[in-house]
Amino acid sequence: MMKELDMIELKRIHKAHHIPAGGYVCRIEEVEYDTELEELFFTFDICEGEYRGFFIDTVYSFDYYDSVRLRNYFTVSCNENDLLNFIDFVIAVEQSNPGFTFDGVHETNFQYKEIGLILREEEYIENDKIRTTLNVVDFTNVENIHSGNYHTYGIKCLNECTGICQKSN
Repeated sequence: MMKELDMIELKRIHKAHHIPAGGYVCRIEEVEYDTELEELFFTFDICEGEYRGFFIDTVYSFDYYDSVRLRNYFTVSCNENDLLNFIDFVIAVEQSNPGFTFDGVHETNFQYKEIGLILREEEYIENDKIRTTLNVVDFTNVENIHSGNYHTYGIKCLNECTGICQKSN
C-alpha cells in the first residue's frame, strides 16, 4: 500500500501550475516606493473569477511559493523618463475604482484598489531546465477585463531571436 497523499492539497498545487495567461481583475495588496530606482513595487492577488485568491489561498498557504516561480508582483516606474507608463497605470486604477483620484504623493493610497492585469507566460532557466512562469506584462481598467477588451501576449521565449520556445517541465 502506498503512503497516503493529501489529494485535495495535491489538486490545489496542480492548479497552481496551470493558471493560464490572460487578463484578470486584481487587487493591489501592498505598495512600496523605491527611492533609488524611482519605482513603485506592487503585490497583488486575483479578486474575481475562478482564480480568486489564487496567490494567498493556493500558493502561500502550502509554503509552495519557494518551489514554484510564480510572481504576484509588478513594478511601475515613476522616473521622469517613463511618466507616460505611470500615467497609464494611474488612469487604469482611477477608472477601476470610482471616486478614487491619486493625489500624486501618497503611493499607499493604491493599496486595496482594483486594477486589470494582463499576465503573460515567460520562459526561464532553473536547474538547467527551461521552465515557464507568469509575469504582469500590461495593465488596464477592470471594465476592459470584464468585456475582454485587452490585448493578450504570446509566450516570451528565452531565445527571442528565433522565436522558438523550448518547453520542458
